[in-house]
Amino acid sequence: MRLNAFRIKNFRSIVDTNFRDLSPDGISLIVGQNESGKSSILEALNCFEIGEITEDDVRSSADMPEVSCVFKFDNFTELTDLIPEEKLPKGFSKIFKKLNNCITLTRIWDSDNYDDGNLVIENDDLRSLWEIKQEEPPVVSPQENAGTPNTEPPVVNEAPAEPKPIILSEDEFTTELFSYLPVMDIFEDNSLLPPTIDLEDLITKNTKANGYEGAKNFLLIADIKVEELKNQSNIRITGDMIENKCKKVNIELQKYWHQTVGKRDKIEVSLELKNHPSEVEGKQGKPYLTFWIRDKNGRLSPMQRSKGVKWFISFYLKLEATAKLEKSSRIFLIDEPGANLHAKAQKDILSVFEKQKENLQIIFTTHSPYLLDVERVYRVLAVERADTEDDKSETKVITFQNLGSASVDTLMPLYTNMGVDVSNQSIIAKDRNVLLEEISAFFYLKGLWKIFEKEEKVNFLPATGCANLPLLSNLMLGWGLSFSVLVDDDSHGRKVYKELKDSCVCPEEKLLKIDGCPGIEDLFTQTDFKKIILKSPNTQIKASNSEFLKTSNFSKVILSRDFMIRAFDGTIKKTDFSNQTQTKIEEILSKIIATL
Repeated sequence: MRLNAFRIKNFRSIVDTNFRDLSPDGISLIVGQNESGKSSILEALNCFEIGEITEDDVRSSADMPEVSCVFKFDNFTELTDLIPEEKLPKGFSKIFKKLNNCITLTRIWDSDNYDDGNLVIENDDLRSLWEIKQEEPPVVSPQENAGTPNTEPPVVNEAPAEPKPIILSEDEFTTELFSYLPVMDIFEDNSLLPPTIDLEDLITKNTKANGYEGAKNFLLIADIKVEELKNQSNIRITGDMIENKCKKVNIELQKYWHQTVGKRDKIEVSLELKNHPSEVEGKQGKPYLTFWIRDKNGRLSPMQRSKGVKWFISFYLKLEATAKLEKSSRIFLIDEPGANLHAKAQKDILSVFEKQKENLQIIFTTHSPYLLDVERVYRVLAVERADTEDDKSETKVITFQNLGSASVDTLMPLYTNMGVDVSNQSIIAKDRNVLLEEISAFFYLKGLWKIFEKEEKVNFLPATGCANLPLLSNLMLGWGLSFSVLVDDDSHGRKVYKELKDSCVCPEEKLLKIDGCPGIEDLFTQTDFKKIILKSPNTQIKASNSEFLKTSNFSKVILSRDFMIRAFDGTIKKTDFSNQTQTKIEEILSKIIATL
C-alpha cells in the first residue's frame, strides 16, 4: 500500500492543490522558493496523520482545512488481508477495482474542534454502499420451526452455527482502515547518537533519556540485543561481539558516506560497554554504553563532530532502523534534508533514499540541485505562489508534466543540476542529442535503451509536441549543437519531417521516422502492449495502440513513465517481448545509433 496522491485545501497559504500524484517509485521531492509553501505540504500531510491543526494552519477565510490522501493497494487481496471481505458491504470489490485499487480518505476540521479532525471516505461510489440496506439472514420464528406431530425430534447436542460476521459501518471501516495505513512521520533530528547512555534506560525504554532514539536505532541495525549486554558473563567476549557487529554497520554506512577525512580515511562509529566507577553515586558498577565516531586521527564523541556528520549519521540510522523494523509502514516527510552537508554528501542522501524506496516512502523538500535526479523528473512537484511577486498570494502545486509553466526561480535547482556536471547529465550536450515529439517518447526510449542493453551514449530531448520540433531544431542549430530528430509516422510527424528536410535545418541522414507507427506505442504488438504496457491482457483494442489511448482512460505519460521505471528496476526484460516487437525495436534503436 502506498500514498498515491494528495489534495490540500484551505491550509496556510494553500487554497486548493487539487489532487497531485506522487512518484510511484517511492521518492517524491518538492522544489520551490522560500515562502512558496513547500513545508506547508509536509505539515498538512502530518496533520492528516495526527488529526490536529493549530490556529496558524487556518487561512483567514471562513473555510476550514481539508486534507485528502489517496492510498493505492496492489490488489483487493491486500485490502482483505487487513479487513476481511465479509466485513465489507456488498459490491465493495467491484467499486474498489473500478477505482484502480485506490481508497481516498479526507480529514476535515471544523471551527469548534482543532484537535480531532473528522475522517471520511472521499469516494462517493464507495460511500453509497453503506446507504444500501445490506441483506440480513432471515429470522425463523419458533412456530415455523416447530414441525408437525410426525416430525423427528431435534438433535439435542448439535453444535450451534457460527455467527455471521457483522458488516462494518462506514465509520468503523474508516477507523479500522486508518489504523493500517502507513504512518506519516515528519523527520526530526531527535535521534542523534549520545556520548553515553545507561543500559537501564534502554532496558526500561526510557524515551526521555538523552540519545535514546539514536542508541536504539544503532543497536537495532547492528543486531545487538540489550539482553545480551545485560547478561554479559565475559567482558572480553562481549567486547569482541560488539566490535564485529559495529564493523558490519560501518561497512554499510561507508557505502553511502563517500566523503573522506584526508585522502582515504572514512569515519566509523564505534561502541563500548563499560561499568560506572564507584564514585558515581547511585550507579556504581552499573553498565552503560559509550559511542564514538572515529577517523585515522582518533576518536571523538558524537557531540564533537560537525553538524553535517551528526545529521547524516542520525538520518542514516533512523531510515535503516525503520526499514528493518517496520517494512513499508511509514512515510517520511523530510524538510530540507542535509542543509548542513557538503554537495558530495547531499548526493549520498539520495543514495540512501534509493536504497530504502522499496521499504519506505519518502517525500522531501529541497533547494539543492544535488538532491535531484534529472533522469527521474517524474519525481518532482514544483511549488510557487500564484503571483510570484506577492508572497501572500495562494500556493499552487505544479506536476512534472507541466513543469514548463513554473518560473525559472522555482525550477532553479533543476536547471542548476543540468549544469552542475555536464559530463554526467543527459539534458543538453554538444552532440548525441535526439529530439523527440513529447515526454512519452522520452520515457519509452530511455526504458528500451536499458532493456536492450545499448551502450552508446544518447541524450533524448522531448519537445512539448510535434509542432515545436522545428523551433527546437533551430535553437540547437544556433547553439552549434549536433542533433537528430525522431518523429512518429502520422500526418503531423510526416509534415514536420518534410519541413525540416526542405529547410535544411536538419540533414536528411539525421531525420528519422518510426515507420509504420502513428505513435511510439505502436512499436509494440497489441498483445505485448496489453500485457506489458497496460498490464491488462484482456483489454479490447480495435484500433492501433496509439489510437486506443486517445479515447481510453489510460494516461500516455503515466504508462510510459511506469514502463521506464520497471525497465530500470529490471522488472521488464527483452525476452518478455514477442519476436515481432523485438525486431521493430531493434530496428529503430539501430537507426538512432547510426545518427549519433
